[in-house]
Amino acid sequence: MSFSIKPCLLAITAVAGILSACVNENKSLGESLIPNSQKYTIYTASFPIEEMSQQMADSLSAYSMYRFTVGAVRDEAFGLSTRSAAFTLVPVNDTLNFGTNTKFRQFHFSAVKDTLSYADEAQRYILQNINVYELDKAIDYKKLYPEISYTKKRITDGIPVYNGNDSLSFNFSKEFGEKFLTIKQEDLDTMPNYTKRFPGIVLTVDEPAGNGGRINMFRLPIDVQNGYIYGSCAELKITADYGDRKQVDTSFTFYFGPVQMYDLGGVTTTSVTSQTQIAFDMTTHESKGKAGKVDKVAYLEGGRGLKPVISAEGLRNLAIDEIAKHTDNPASAVICKATLVLPFEFPENYKEIYKYPTMISPTCLIVTDTTMTFAGITDSSASDEDQGNINRSTCRYTPDISHHIQELIKITDEKKIHDYDVWLLAMATEIVSNAQASTSSEMDDYYQNLMYANYYNSMYGGYGYGGYGYGGYGGYGYNSYYNNNYYNYMMLQSMYSQSSSGSTTKSATMMDFHRYYKAIFHGPGAEKDVPMFKFTYAIPKTVE
Repeated sequence: MSFSIKPCLLAITAVAGILSACVNENKSLGESLIPNSQKYTIYTASFPIEEMSQQMADSLSAYSMYRFTVGAVRDEAFGLSTRSAAFTLVPVNDTLNFGTNTKFRQFHFSAVKDTLSYADEAQRYILQNINVYELDKAIDYKKLYPEISYTKKRITDGIPVYNGNDSLSFNFSKEFGEKFLTIKQEDLDTMPNYTKRFPGIVLTVDEPAGNGGRINMFRLPIDVQNGYIYGSCAELKITADYGDRKQVDTSFTFYFGPVQMYDLGGVTTTSVTSQTQIAFDMTTHESKGKAGKVDKVAYLEGGRGLKPVISAEGLRNLAIDEIAKHTDNPASAVICKATLVLPFEFPENYKEIYKYPTMISPTCLIVTDTTMTFAGITDSSASDEDQGNINRSTCRYTPDISHHIQELIKITDEKKIHDYDVWLLAMATEIVSNAQASTSSEMDDYYQNLMYANYYNSMYGGYGYGGYGYGGYGGYGYNSYYNNNYYNYMMLQSMYSQSSSGSTTKSATMMDFHRYYKAIFHGPGAEKDVPMFKFTYAIPKTVE
């Protein structure tokens, strides 16, 4: 007996084909279940920025934990800009024994080279006279800009000359060194007691004869590893009798600018947080006359010089007028993304691109009764948000300010609108320490969550805008400078990144008021590629 199954299979296949051809996809299924309040219409807009100025960043904190800066640069655009530094010289031990029959031998100063900055590559290694003077009185760290007073009498053995190649090294004069042999135990009990008799020193350089010059940055923190001292410090050398031991050569180490009396005797390691040191960096600029409304070009100068400033009122008006085309309630809009576009011309000499910062951070100057601080307004926790990094291919900086615009459209007290003007400040990634990084995934998660929480606590739980706060770049006094939220966030970010990589070198992105910069941006009056404000926003369908 034989059977044939081919016709049956063909029939089944045909039916299956018919059934599959009749299946339709209903894309609206469940649409009625979405509340109207959660339905949005997306819009985009782009406008030229018309209200732009350049102003002196006089309120930038001059306190520094990581470096001190000495130098001078003169150029045809900004004139003369100078850097000088003041700090104390404090013994690393809380007790000193100078013996008897004491003879002074040497008081030597050494500071580790950090970075050089200059207006002309050809002047990288020019010779500069280093002038060192003694402070008349202690630095008042409770003030944002304390009075720095000193007599222009050199306290060095000759005039130190620095060429930019290596560490800064010189000897203090015998007269100045012998003064430290009079330190008494009561002087070491508190920092005010000590600085009353030993207020500290000031370092400056001679002004360049013409255009050019150099800015020198040196490492500030002392570095103790396994009980051995490295890095920047001063060493006082004497010969003295200690009981039966006659004319013994002895030395005492001093470090720069500690904020309190630390006893480093027996300390195996040091850190900038546990043994904080502070230098006060002074800056002068001749460019103040260029401040005012921007036409064809806007300048970004180094130090506390000229910075581009974009009017918050102008940005707010552009956003409100655009949103008002689609709703009577602009405050109901959700700002998906807001970006500043800042074009510049690539230098004719490509090597001069170093005069442009690697990052410019959008900030706001916040002034209260007791503080002045620049606060970062870019969401550093968002990996897809542009922090203000330079794009050398497109010749653009495009920092995102989405959260800032979101809060600007909600402002009700327009009298304070200028408090929210956007200042563009130079940023730099700096090496801050060498430390063994963690490789623990648990620690990675910890740092990641900690920096996320830190950022949002600082941004939305503090000053201004009815809960819209900031992480600041430091302001009134050294304590607020090195403990500000923005800086902490960036350090946590660095800790996270380094914990994953296992690197022993740790870096952090921070405000840069040390280097020489000469960034020239297109202004609102430029013939082409004017600065732009671009944003994407969403309107709830219920309010359209």
